[in-house]
Formats: sequence, C-alpha cells, structure tokens
Amino acid sequence: MVTIDEDGNLVGIDIHKAEKELGDSPELELVKEEVEEQEDNMQPMINPDGPINEAAPMRNCLNKKISNEWNSYITGAVASNIIDAVLTKNYKKGAKFLIKNGVKGSRAGIIYTLGPHWVACYNEVD
Repeated sequence: MVTIDEDGNLVGIDIHKAEKELGDSPELELVKEEVEEQEDNMQPMINPDGPINEAAPMRNCLNKKISNEWNSYITGAVASNIIDAVLTKNYKKGAKFLIKNGVKGSRAGIIYTLGPHWVACYNEVD
C-alpha cells in the first residue's frame, strides 16, 4: 500500500491498493482526503513563465482574464494565489481558491475555464 524509496523513506500511498485491502472505512476516507490535499499542494515541474520565459506578461494576462471572469469574488491576494496555481497548471488548486472565495459552480467547470485562460495568455505573449 505504501511506496518506499531506496533509503526506506515513505514517499507515497497507493490508494487503489488500500481500497482493495481495507474496503470502505472512515480511516481510509481520511487518508484519501489527506492524499488529495497533498496532491493539490504539489507543483508540476514545468516552466510557468510562458513561451518567452518571462513571467510578467503571463501574470498580467492571467490577472486580466481572471479579474474579468470573477472580479466581484477575488481580491489582489486571492488573485495572486489563483494565478500562481494556473501558471503551474494546477487548475484544481486555482478552482479551490475561487470556490473558497464565493464563486458558484463545480470545481470541474471552473477548471475548464482556467485552462483555456492559460492557453489564451500563452498564445498572446508568444
């Protein structure tokens, strides 16, 4: 159920294996929630700066698009957190920030809005 590196350190949990062995249990649900939270905090290893390796144009473009979309729900600090999440393509985390700040809709629906914003900005600064 757990993945251990060559030094014997715990590096992951195979949730599917745990579900097969343990079935439905409150403890397993807590573990699933913890794993999901950890996955939300992970940042993909990509260059978030856009096609010309300059973060400022991408940030400015995303700020405009996100502000236009959800202006009444976000403040500067929240917008910055959302932009950071989108720049690293962690749309799920960006959607969670928006939902926590009052945006109505499903996480999937918000993700499907954030992704195209990143693509549009990427193409604009190219």
